Parts: sequence; structure tokens; C-alpha cells
Amino acid sequence: MRLIPDTQVCYPVFSFKLTYGGDSTGYVRYQWTSSQWLSCSDCAYPLLNVSDTGQYVFSFTQKFWFCDVQQVDSVRVWVRDCNEAVESIPNVFTPNGDGVNDAWLVQWLEAGQVKDVQVEIYDRWGVKVFESEDKFFKWNGKTRSSVSALKGESSIEIECPTGVYYYVLKWESGGKKREVKGYVTLLR
Repeated sequence: MRLIPDTQVCYPVFSFKLTYGGDSTGYVRYQWTSSQWLSCSDCAYPLLNVSDTGQYVFSFTQKFWFCDVQQVDSVRVWVRDCNEAVESIPNVFTPNGDGVNDAWLVQWLEAGQVKDVQVEIYDRWGVKVFESEDKFFKWNGKTRSSVSALKGESSIEIECPTGVYYYVLKWESGGKKREVKGYVTLLR
């Protein structure tokens, strides 16, 4: 039975109340863990006060007054900057031509608010395999390689091997410069 729903709140958090959705009169003991961000660890409805964005996990134990039965549940609270422009950055993609998840891209909440996008992707040796300044970029898991010819140079697209790649994503939104660094796994 799910006592507490997972939730998402905007940063900064001002006295967000955690609640298990029940009637507190039927219980004699409350215990919240990870209580450093809560107003109390033994009350029914503590207030959440965090100093940064991120994911916070809290556990709640309730003990019935009429028997020795207790229920334990946990809640995940995602605290995010609601002025943030990124909706999601996938951590895996499969450019295998099946039409599903064939490109790595960022989904923006408010694309119209996003500008000055720069994305760079590196292989495990630090070699840049992709870059773009287009906020609607799509990396198809390929890189461009220069080919020397007798009459000049040209470039061809070659498939990057299965593996983990490092990315740096920069943009401006709401008058603030943002940067996210992370890893994406390419599976073929």
C-alpha cells in the first residue's frame, strides 16, 4: 500500500508539508528518517526545508495504537529549479534504425526561452565526437572523420562504437547561463 505519493516541488522550497495522507489520530508513533531537512522527525506532518535542488528520500513509520503492527513507506521529493529549461536528458539511446530512441537529444520545457546552446560529446579517450549549437540537435551516434585524398580533403560519417560518452551541455535561459555535464550510453 502506497501511503505517501512521490512528488516534485520548485526551489526554493518554502515550508512544504510532507504528509502521508492519513488521519493522525489513529497512531501513537511517527518516525521520519533523513530528518535533517525536516522541521521534526517525530511529528505527523513535518515541514521540508532544503538548501538546494536534488532528490531527497524520506521514510515514514507509523505504528497503530491498538496493536503492535506498523507500516513503513518512503517518499521521494525532487526539488528542482522551476526556471530550469530542461525537461529531460536521456542517459541511454539506441541508434539501431528501429525508429525508437534512435537519437540522443534534450527535451526542453520552454524551447522559446532557450538560447546560446552548445553541446559537446566526447568518447572515453576525450576525443570530441559531436558538437552542435542547435537547441534542437539530435546526435545519431555517428561522428565525422576527415579523409585525405589526392585532390583535397573530405569528411565522412562513421558510427561510434557502443559505449559510454561524456557530454557538456551549455545554454542560457531566463537570463542565466546554465551548464550540465553527464554521461550517455550508446547501445547498438
